[in-house]
Parts: sequence; C-alpha cells; structure tokens
Amino acid sequence: MHANWKLVFQNFSECLHCPIIHPGLAKLTPYTSGENDLFDGPYLGGYMVITAPGGSLTMSGRACGPAVGDLPAEDQNRVYFYTIFPNLLLSLHPDYVMFHTLWPQAPDQTRITCEWLFHPDAFGQPGFRPGGRCALLGRDQPAGLAHLRAEPRGDRVAGLPARGPTRRARAFQRRGTGSS
Repeated sequence: MHANWKLVFQNFSECLHCPIIHPGLAKLTPYTSGENDLFDGPYLGGYMVITAPGGSLTMSGRACGPAVGDLPAEDQNRVYFYTIFPNLLLSLHPDYVMFHTLWPQAPDQTRITCEWLFHPDAFGQPGFRPGGRCALLGRDQPAGLAHLRAEPRGDRVAGLPARGPTRRARAFQRRGTGSS
C-alpha cells in the first residue's frame, strides 16, 4: 500500500470514516455503537455492536460459520477491533478472527498481510465459503485504504490538507518506535 504504516494503524483505530468509506460495514455495525475498552500500553480498541441478532460482518450480514468459542451473550453481537503496537490489527468477530500485520517497506509504503481464523467445525459445514459470504471486510478494504495514499514524505493523506498529529498519533510518537 502506498501509505505510511502509522496512517493505516490510525485509520483502523477509528471509524468516523466508516459511513462514507465503508457503507456496508456501517449498516451492520454503526460506528457510534461501541466504546474502547483497552487504551493503556501498547493496545487500543474496543467493541462495536452488530445490529442484527446472530449477525456478522459478512456480505450477507449473517454468520459464516459457528462461533469461534463459547461466547458470553453480550459478545455474540459484538465485534472487537484492537490495534496492538507496533504492527498488528486484530478483529475478533463472533464467527471468525481476522488479523492484519503491517510491514513498513519505506516511509510511504506498507505491506499488509491478512489472515482469517475460523472454528474448525466451520470447514465441515455445507456451503462454507470463507472467500464468499465472509468477504465483506476483504471487499470493502481497498476502498477503505485508498484514502490513505500518502505523498512521498509520508506525512500527508492525498486529498486532505496537512495537519498536525492527532492525540492518538502523538501518544504513539511518544512511545518512540524508532520507525518512520
């Protein structure tokens, strides 16, 4: 991706952009529906509520497999999003776990890998197609990341005016990663 890894990391940490950049996602889990529950140390994140009971963040809005574990009732309609410093984006869904690993290549280049984890019983279910019904975030992702294309200096987002770092970005800078 043509963007600094810190922009990708910060983008994952907020969803104010979701109604415009990820309209399919915003219908399934409104960006105002949750709260952060981890914000100290190298972690940041929390949950958002899935609007449909028994739903998931998939193309159909329905779960694409069995629950990943024995979940408490409140977690059966929540998705948890966490950034784990320095380079892990973790999404805990009722029916799958997805994680992205960010690999800085240059100040304006980041390689992103994405992995999906499912309950082992999901693979034996008729019609289980992780690349089909479960593909909402994968299909929505290019649009969601396109607005992060950085200029060569890596400190501006294309199409947006330059501005100072946000409170969250300043906190990461204070931690002193030594990376661009």
